[in-house]
Amino acid sequence: MAIVSRKPLILNTSLAVAIGINEALVLQQIDYWLEKNREKNINFHEGRYWTYNTINEWKKEFPFWSTSTIKRVFKKLRDMKIVEVDNFNIYQMDRTLWYTINYEELEKIDFFIVEHAINKFKEISREQRIINPLGYLKALIYNSINELEIDIDSRLRYDGLVS
Repeated sequence: MAIVSRKPLILNTSLAVAIGINEALVLQQIDYWLEKNREKNINFHEGRYWTYNTINEWKKEFPFWSTSTIKRVFKKLRDMKIVEVDNFNIYQMDRTLWYTINYEELEKIDFFIVEHAINKFKEISREQRIINPLGYLKALIYNSINELEIDIDSRLRYDGLVS
């Protein structure tokens, strides 16, 4: 019996560090379904591809989480403006939600990681002579992924509302 032959979920560790493990898993699963829809050229609305599921259907995707955990994860992703939600159902009584990823907001998270590394680089370079600046900066970026925690406040910091 091979472990991988069973429907695995892949985890992008740098994304998990930046937004949380649960949020990264959900985001990657949404991205997976958006890519499937792109390949089939279906569920295209308002210039983007969307995927839809009820909370119970998401529970089948993530059977190890409670319904309240799934709702909480989606709320956090919506609050971070990374996931957008709409309703493109044919019947008004159908309340199934449709999801897409706001890739522009997602890129801002990468911005924070690089910004954090650059600030450390500037701080250290004031005190020491760096022999290989590019290599050192790469190491700082890698370390920043592991030490920087970005939460919902990241949007406020990016907008300059908090420091």
